[in-house]
Amino acid sequence: MDGSISPHLGWVVAVTKPTQTENDALGKAFRGKGTTVAYSDPTVYSKRAWRDFLKKEYVTIQALNTAWGSAYTTFDSDGGWPRGKGLMDEGGRNP
Repeated sequence: MDGSISPHLGWVVAVTKPTQTENDALGKAFRGKGTTVAYSDPTVYSKRAWRDFLKKEYVTIQALNTAWGSAYTTFDSDGGWPRGKGLMDEGGRNP
């Protein structure tokens, strides 16, 4: 181990924006300073898969909220990322 710490990939999926057209952080990390990576398909399929898994696992948003101690209003978006109240709006603000 080199001593570096990376965030859990499940957490990264949970808090990422559900649609993205570009990412300048990836460009800096992999292609050099100031380079932006553009996406032709803006859908973040890993976030959709996470949502679909949770829908199948908990069936209702109320069941998920009870298990997690959260207060989501829907499995989808309710107000938009990152400040909305739906699961797909999660941006890292819930405990």
